[in-house]
Amino acid sequence: MRLFPQITSKAQNALRGLSTKECKDYDNVKRSILSYFKLDANAYLTAFRRERRTGNETYKMWANRLRDLQHGFLSKSGIDTFEKLSDAMLAEQVCDDLPELEKSMFGISRRKRQTRAQQKQIDGF
Repeated sequence: MRLFPQITSKAQNALRGLSTKECKDYDNVKRSILSYFKLDANAYLTAFRRERRTGNETYKMWANRLRDLQHGFLSKSGIDTFEKLSDAMLAEQVCDDLPELEKSMFGISRRKRQTRAQQKQIDGF
């Protein structure tokens, strides 16, 4: 299946500088598109949470899309060990349970998760 007609015009712009040979390499195409859109960890996490299975999609296909988003989040967050994953999950849970006043003091909202520096502030709170 040809990928180019299946992607948005913005994603097509990301591929215009690639050679024909480079366009045949799925991983290269994927990297180019993601680099073009400059997705950060929060964008991957938001997309992961909003992702739903479509009617004609198998559960395996859906799980693969979720895995790609999960990998993007982990990669962009610098989470490469179980300990870092555990710390990130704990930090998110703590932040979700903070009263609104404390969240505003640290600039934390549901859409914007804390950085490591913010987490250190919370740890000392």
